[in-house]
Amino acid sequence: MERIEGTQVLLLNDHLQDGDKVFRVLDWLEALGAIHVEHRTNQALGFFSEEEEAPAAIIMFMNCQDVLGVYLGENYRLMSLQDHGTRRLKYMMHCQIVEANLNRSCLADFFHKLVPKDRPLTYFSN
Repeated sequence: MERIEGTQVLLLNDHLQDGDKVFRVLDWLEALGAIHVEHRTNQALGFFSEEEEAPAAIIMFMNCQDVLGVYLGENYRLMSLQDHGTRRLKYMMHCQIVEANLNRSCLADFFHKLVPKDRPLTYFSN
């Protein structure tokens, strides 16, 4: 799966159906320091345009006025790890979501695409 440059937009069909799943995954990734989430309400057209840095992703729901801006944190590389990153979400949490076009997709795959692939990985041992 290739990463498309710029801000990724995820438009979900139903807040009541997928909202809890999305917030549970966002909380888990935020606790790891992989992302930082900004929550906005009632900003349909001006979302995150006044920010210095554009978010890596914007998550919206068709039937809700909430807009979530996802920024990469200092541990964002954790999301790219094959066995222990966001791919592990498929096995830990039920993260199947329904997009606005009624296609089913996996939230783990969406977050995996957010990690920039052009920077080399640096590993440190303690």
